[in-house]
Amino acid sequence: MRHVAGHVLALCRSATACDPAAGAASERLGELETKLQTLIRGQEAASSPPIVGVSQQEVGARDATGITGPGGHFKQTLDIDTPEEIMSGLKWWENKTVPAAVHDYLLKIFITHCWRVHFYFNQTAFETRMASNDPATRPHPCYLNGIYLMACYFTSLDLAPSPYLGEHEGLFLGRAQKALTESLAMSDRLMDFVRGSSLVTIYFLMRGRYLEGYHVHCGTARFALSCGLHRINSNELSEIGDDHSASNIGYLLSPPETEVELGDRLNAFWQIYWCDKLLSTLMGFVAALPGQAEQPDGVSSVFPRDIGYYMGNHRSSRSDTIPDLLMARSTPNVTTQQHKDSSFAMVLKALTLLEQANRLGHIHRSKPSDSNIASLKELHMATDRFAATIPVVSAPAEDAEESSASDPVSIAVLMARTITLGALLEMNNTTAARDAQAYNARLTSAGYIASLVFYFGPENYGNADLATGYCWCLAAQVLLEHMHKVRAQLLGPTDPRSSTSMEVSEQSSMEALTDSLTECESQLTRLLAALEKLSTVFPTLGEHIPRTVNTRTIY
Repeated sequence: MRHVAGHVLALCRSATACDPAAGAASERLGELETKLQTLIRGQEAASSPPIVGVSQQEVGARDATGITGPGGHFKQTLDIDTPEEIMSGLKWWENKTVPAAVHDYLLKIFITHCWRVHFYFNQTAFETRMASNDPATRPHPCYLNGIYLMACYFTSLDLAPSPYLGEHEGLFLGRAQKALTESLAMSDRLMDFVRGSSLVTIYFLMRGRYLEGYHVHCGTARFALSCGLHRINSNELSEIGDDHSASNIGYLLSPPETEVELGDRLNAFWQIYWCDKLLSTLMGFVAALPGQAEQPDGVSSVFPRDIGYYMGNHRSSRSDTIPDLLMARSTPNVTTQQHKDSSFAMVLKALTLLEQANRLGHIHRSKPSDSNIASLKELHMATDRFAATIPVVSAPAEDAEESSASDPVSIAVLMARTITLGALLEMNNTTAARDAQAYNARLTSAGYIASLVFYFGPENYGNADLATGYCWCLAAQVLLEHMHKVRAQLLGPTDPRSSTSMEVSEQSSMEALTDSLTECESQLTRLLAALEKLSTVFPTLGEHIPRTVNTRTIY
């Protein structure tokens, strides 16, 4: 946050010092500096000004199509009392096993917030395992301690009025790591090993311990491949193929025996995939999972459905994969896919497109070629096709007490739309320095991303995920660059950076340029307010991502 806002302030100060005759433009720049200084100090409440100059229909905000998902509103308070062991100060943590009341409490905290890191599992099946009289069927300690670890982490954030338990993170981290080793040593409940390892990875990433997180993630990702989690070819148990007999590969896990087990395996794998793309796209690490075209390790698992799907009787034969998402087709196929994706699958598909755009952009910038441009055009078509399948969200009323995005499904839709726009922005970044059309398309994507922040509403800024926050940062950078170009045009060619092929139209009047600056101001203010709120949930966003964006060569 401070890195991004500080860069804006530097531009504003240089502008006001150049030409006092700039009139209205200089006045607007001074007002922007004041606003941004206030945001940096954290003294201005997050606000949602009206959308300026953006068609609501263009971002899918048609009033007649509000999304009201079945998940209900997000709960920020727990419907379980704090255990006496915690309230009384008893040293419950000294026990080798967590007391039942504390377990229930920590599990409830985890369940309340695990969607923030896209960790989905069948809670009923988990509770059934917990109640089992057979120790071999209960959740392994590596999984349980991973849950306790993340629950303690969640209490350290500004999410709910629950007692702070962050001082116990080190205890549960140590127990989880020890139990993970024991699970492997005994080849004991290996799916619990996968899930426990994923939680340790997430914890390290959330705490800014990137190298440790990457180290654990690489082992988890490759282990998941050895378990065959990347080769689950259907959401229907009856359609699952057996790679054990179809190839010479010997996986560590036999095929799932129930629909619930199938759903948990798919969601476990795709959560690992989500982490992998965050690490590679946002933080620059080499991906641990192979690309979808590589064999035999290529990712061919179908995208997951909601957890409840695997418990119901209504089955569907439609299952799609990463190759289906990226398949070159010129015509969007909306009718067969509209409203079919789960919330998690929408976010996964958008993140896949963002990662592809980021990767192709880096390849082309290092070694430009016509084939790279052709690949980017194909990816652009795939992105447009996917964007047409994302449900629309109605704009919140100005006098509404809550925004329209107050349920999990609407939040997922907004995240998917934002990340998809981020992918388009990344594609146009590749040629924006030389192509006016790409420059304008990139600016349009940034404006739409800022507009979608309005749909979240200030009360839901903290409900976005890390990939969404990354796209907010990308949009802020694009708006910063454009504001600099507009300022240079207003103040004259006093800045050497104003000599560029991407000039504002020569026919634009001073008033039009000032209006453009005002619009960028509104959009940037909204983005910074949202980033400030989200960085309280994901401290890594405020510490790492703005620095990453600032140091990338994207112009």
